[in-house]
Amino acid sequence: TFELQHSSSRETMAEEFAAQANELYVDEDFEGAIELYTEALSFGDNVQYLVNRAQCHIQMGNYEEAVADSSAAIQMDPSHAKAHLRKGVAAFNLEEYQTALKSFTQANSLQPNDRQTKTWLRKAQAEVQSEEQSAALEENTAPQAEAAAASTAAEASSNASAVAQAELQEAEAKKKAAARFRHDWVQSQSVVTITVYVKGSNADNCTVDIEPREVSLERVLTSDDSWQMNLDLFDEVVPEESKVRYKLIQG
Repeated sequence: TFELQHSSSRETMAEEFAAQANELYVDEDFEGAIELYTEALSFGDNVQYLVNRAQCHIQMGNYEEAVADSSAAIQMDPSHAKAHLRKGVAAFNLEEYQTALKSFTQANSLQPNDRQTKTWLRKAQAEVQSEEQSAALEENTAPQAEAAAASTAAEASSNASAVAQAELQEAEAKKKAAARFRHDWVQSQSVVTITVYVKGSNADNCTVDIEPREVSLERVLTSDDSWQMNLDLFDEVVPEESKVRYKLIQG
């Protein structure tokens, strides 16, 4: 009897730490959430705590730590779709596109109707294809490039400068676009209200997916780029009773 009570007490303490971590995640205190998820995990391994901590690491740019947490979660439960998705996102940001593609493919097989997974899968496929094409091009043009190196050095330098400038402008544009996006999140025991402020958004350029424990938003920016937001909920909602509304805010 003592052992059962002790085990139950440890589980309760872990749940309390995880609940506090969830609250800090909502408040975007990702560092604090990581500490509390770590405390929760000190009472025993838990797949969801690992997946949640991986998401916090992703938010902070700790991609190697996110890969480690999601990989540990996958070892515990290979059928956990979110663990594969988290690993894929972290690997993608580490520019390990083959690993990311494998993870997204697995996540997509486990949750084939998840639009966020499909979007990441397309991105990884494009990056892998680009790498393969670049490798093939370098292999085919290496002899010619060596022969013409002297005559094309100035042109290559000019092109590289132009590409670098274009990439810088694109990065700045994305940075400015991201700065225009923000969200508020209020969750009680009975109602979850998420307000996302994105200029010019409407039903034509936004896709919102509501799952029992997750809300995903994709906002199309250009024909080949989009902004995404994924929020893990900490109590289940009823997707069929949830509503999405678009409102123009003056000012």
